[in-house]
Amino acid sequence: MTRYILAAVNNKSYSSLALVDDINVPNADKILLPAKIDKCAEQLTGAISAIKPEVVMMFWQKPLPGEICIEIMASATEVYKTNYDYNDLVDYLKSKDYATKISSSPGNSFSNGVYAKVLEYITKNDLSTRFLLIDIPVLISRSELKSLAFALEQFLKRDLESEK
Repeated sequence: MTRYILAAVNNKSYSSLALVDDINVPNADKILLPAKIDKCAEQLTGAISAIKPEVVMMFWQKPLPGEICIEIMASATEVYKTNYDYNDLVDYLKSKDYATKISSSPGNSFSNGVYAKVLEYITKNDLSTRFLLIDIPVLISRSELKSLAFALEQFLKRDLESEK
């Protein structure tokens, strides 16, 4: 059965933390990350090493009103591309009427830095773990967050069911 890590920065003012709290999927470990790039990347790579998940999804926020961004690239000293097949997720979210776009610009230095470091770790260690950064809108209501969490939960459960 697929093992998941669902991660968000541990800051109560962040919508992404509430989103991860609301997603309930069997075999999912929830990781609350510190608000420092190196420590955040270190904690996430340590969890990947210990848990050996098939999929890691890190949720962040982007100040785009009403739009979910599926981040496919990160850049540091090198450019790294996600190894997660994101097209099904994009199609699924769009089918649920979520404004969703594919983005190759993860935005601020924090999320980009963590994304790059973790993708680099996965690449250099030749891991099969798939990693994806999903940016959600900053200004999203609690009811919208619950609805999005339910949609993501159903998507992940659908993947689990397809394995049986």
